Amino acid sequence: LANSNRAKKVDCLDNEIVYKHNSTERLNHIKIKDSLPIGTKFGSMSCRSTPSGNTCSANNVGSALEWGLSGALTPAATGAVRFCVRQ
Repeated sequence: LANSNRAKKVDCLDNEIVYKHNSTERLNHIKIKDSLPIGTKFGSMSCRSTPSGNTCSANNVGSALEWGLSGALTPAATGAVRFCVRQ
């Protein structure tokens, strides 16, 4: 039997980070950081969903990934960022 659930080198493997602000204070200058898994190459990154009143930017340098939120993040606010890697 052949294993059919393996990604091909041209496939993009999506990763999503979901975040939620759990404190009662408003937060400013939020940064979400991650890095590419070992053995993968950068494909793309984006701000999937951004809380109302905030803007999101995405930046990749080498294997480092960083998303920045501007504006005050209110209590209970949620959002998601996404990145794609290739083999």
